[in-house]
Amino acid sequence: MDSTKESKFDTLESDLEQLENRLNQFNLFNVLNIETTEKQHSAVIRWLLDPKASHRLGKNFLKCFLLEAACLAKEKGIANIPSPADVNSWNLKNVNVLNERHLIDILALSEKDEFVCLIENKIRAPESSDQLSRYLARVKYEYPRLSPLPIFLTPDRRSPSAESDQAYWVRMEYGTIEYLIEHVLRIGGSTIKKSVRSFLKQYTRTLRRHVLQKNDEIQEEALRLYYKHEAAVNFILECSKNCAENHQKQISKLVESAISEHAPNLKKDDHDEFYLRYYAIELDGIRELKYSDADRKNYKYPKWTSTGHILLFEYNRETRNLNLVLGVGPDPTRDQLFKLAKKQHLPFCPEPPQEIPPDWHSHRWHRLYSKKILSESDYRKVDIEDAKKKVEEAVQIFYKDDYLRLVN
Repeated sequence: MDSTKESKFDTLESDLEQLENRLNQFNLFNVLNIETTEKQHSAVIRWLLDPKASHRLGKNFLKCFLLEAACLAKEKGIANIPSPADVNSWNLKNVNVLNERHLIDILALSEKDEFVCLIENKIRAPESSDQLSRYLARVKYEYPRLSPLPIFLTPDRRSPSAESDQAYWVRMEYGTIEYLIEHVLRIGGSTIKKSVRSFLKQYTRTLRRHVLQKNDEIQEEALRLYYKHEAAVNFILECSKNCAENHQKQISKLVESAISEHAPNLKKDDHDEFYLRYYAIELDGIRELKYSDADRKNYKYPKWTSTGHILLFEYNRETRNLNLVLGVGPDPTRDQLFKLAKKQHLPFCPEPPQEIPPDWHSHRWHRLYSKKILSESDYRKVDIEDAKKKVEEAVQIFYKDDYLRLVN
């Protein structure tokens, strides 16, 4: 090898190794792969807002958060919202902070201070139709004596989709959460436990990089390396992309072959670049489980696949899960199937298991069962023969243990 090329290669390898060491700093959110998962972010924020929680920050974060919301409301001229003076007068000793009460992401309320703060948290997805107005109406109905403080929390402080909601909801961005955490860490000083401080620093790093998408020190270092070794990095990325696509296709073929051989009662439905779809022959003759062209006259939704099956087994090429999915069909039939799955318990997994959500019919696909066909670690191995054995074993276990229980 040319000594100049060898020297450049050694430099690139050394630079990448240093960057990798920095990236490998422990971060709980990266480990759990929940950097942008709304439910987990709501759980952290609920924990921070709760004066009685294990962080030992007391009411500091809650007070700062409510003051910020009240100031934003005053700045935007939102009427009937508690003022900053109101917030300053609150004792905040007996505040209940809850996740998913009345389907609202976060609810903080105090009978003594006579307020209820409802927070709708949206990181990637938009709010569904009338969601904010329904939540506010529900809170006013449930807590008529309490002054509502509705907050729409997003990465970019965007406005609610419905113009009618914009006059009532306080827009707040995740940058405010980052700032408030750093503020309470500063004023708390050495009184804050090391474990809490470490966790909150991990969380603010996650916010900056994945939610607010700010350039932190590691990202700046990565950009410097990219421009220094641009041609080599682009070549690596292209090779990686091609290898990943080919590997995914190989695994999908293994799954297709394993289902054909070891799950004979699953018959091929419409496949596409994201999913392999199958219907159960035991259910194929049931008229109610098919969405016909005639049904389209009564329902605005097109058929899910060309066969019109409402229930399909679906292999997700990206997650490598085999799911039983309840798809497009007449609402009464979908309701019956959901209730049946809930009643039967395992191996079904209705979402959510407690009840059919109010906006159930705005979501046309619902997973009732899921089986991991190939784990992430096994997927990343290059050995296709080993992957084939794992896939076949998973399909055989599914067909033996769960398939008949599902279709029966």
